[in-house]
Amino acid sequence: MYLKRFEIKKNIQKTDDKNLSFRVFDLGTASVVDYLKPHKKDHFCIILVESGNIKVHIEDKIHFLKAGKISILFPDQIHFVSNLSSDLTGKIILFEEVLFCSDILKNELSPYNVNLSVHLNNTALSSLEFEQVLPIIKNIQDIYNYPSLVKKEQARFLYQNCPFRAHRIDTRSTSCFTA
Repeated sequence: MYLKRFEIKKNIQKTDDKNLSFRVFDLGTASVVDYLKPHKKDHFCIILVESGNIKVHIEDKIHFLKAGKISILFPDQIHFVSNLSSDLTGKIILFEEVLFCSDILKNELSPYNVNLSVHLNNTALSSLEFEQVLPIIKNIQDIYNYPSLVKKEQARFLYQNCPFRAHRIDTRSTSCFTA
């Protein structure tokens, strides 16, 4: 079975995208048309649901995302979405590994000896955590929409300090949440 593999460098929505290692889109029926069939990506993808719900199929698991939930998809994970509600809103953030977690995965989280990608595929944030993440996502989207050299560095800083990066594993329940 042939699976399409999306490459972030080929996802050009505007001229500036050629020089950016991330993309930010509003989550809705129009933005996920390409994601309705199984595929892979060469980059990370965060799906953040603000309202409504969506099913995210990742490898052999199905995750039901509703408001306050995120899904972090890792490069080369086979996935697709389905069952989008008509009131679905949120964000889709695509980014290369250089902006996110390679150092965290290799250094800070290796003692936990768990398959981190499985835990991050479906993460519920507390109301407080979700409210703290929204302005960060808005800042990243603003930088994406109006990039400059200074703003690109600001985006790198935001990604590196975003609550998604500070995950720790609760070994009693094996769930991930932001610290």
